Amino acid sequence: MIDYKKEIDNWIGGMEDWVAVEGMTDATMIASPLVAQVIATQALTEQQRVANLIAYYALVVEQEVHGIVPSQQTRKRCDDASNQIIEGLGL
Repeated sequence: MIDYKKEIDNWIGGMEDWVAVEGMTDATMIASPLVAQVIATQALTEQQRVANLIAYYALVVEQEVHGIVPSQQTRKRCDDASNQIIEGLGL
């Protein structure tokens, strides 16, 4: 699996190096908003991921409320989701 966050960080680091070498040129001024767009898109992706984990967790809890006992695998996934939610929200 590709670590997109790491790839984005590497790309942004390269962009910063390029601007440091080239200075403020037409090309670097055009590229700067693209970097901002990449960062914003990454933030939205992370927020959507946390929202999906919350929805999954809520579904499992709702099923438990109605007497549906989750399998061990589902319980493990739910516990993992809970930990990732806490981490994603910075709690």
